[in-house]
Amino acid sequence: MKRKTKRSASPELNGKSEKMVYYHLNGRYVGRRIGKVAPEDYREGANFEGLRKQQSEFGMASRYSKVLRQALGEHQRLFQGPECSGRLTGVLRECLKRGEGATGQRVFSKQCLKGLEGFAFDQRYALGRHFSVVRAPAVKRQGEGLQLYFKAEDTIFGIRPPRATHLIWRLLLLSPVEYQDGYGVKYPEWHGQGLLFKYAAEGLREAWTEEIALPDLPEDVVLLWVIGHQSAGRAKGWMIHVS
Repeated sequence: MKRKTKRSASPELNGKSEKMVYYHLNGRYVGRRIGKVAPEDYREGANFEGLRKQQSEFGMASRYSKVLRQALGEHQRLFQGPECSGRLTGVLRECLKRGEGATGQRVFSKQCLKGLEGFAFDQRYALGRHFSVVRAPAVKRQGEGLQLYFKAEDTIFGIRPPRATHLIWRLLLLSPVEYQDGYGVKYPEWHGQGLLFKYAAEGLREAWTEEIALPDLPEDVVLLWVIGHQSAGRAKGWMIHVS
């Protein structure tokens, strides 16, 4: 009697292979055939005008996402989970759709960047769809751990890390975007700067406030607050306030 053997599935590819490209998108494995378009048709053809505009905005969102993640410094590796880069670029593209200007030339405003509020760098720790911050977070002791409070609509959300050793606040500075024959940032000297405030759990008091001296910034520089907590070399983080 012959024994049946089980064939193992072929390993998933990642990247280009002959006329196909393979990648992961939103948790799914995707394979697509590569179409061929002459470069001059893409640059000048009326049929590709919509695609050129989409690519222009996608490129801006992708670059903004990279700068934002790099501004986390050493916490980029600790905070972010799988597919963080693609998820953040996707959120920024949605922000651009609510931005100012014509399609393909739209720029971020502070109001549209509020779409970042509640973004979890690791989607396993998402805060929920109806998250919106109306003030900076407050911090309270909770037994042996911390409880981080911030107001979301009419509910106080608490994130309780009982074994946290540190509370992390990062203030990220982001420049407004301009479009003049292509995208650029208005204040490259400030864009992507990150200020770190890190506190040991045992050093926090029940009623705790911190006065922060900011550098002399242009009025339209965007301030993005990131909050997180760290324990045993691991950390979780969220974007919680844009001003």
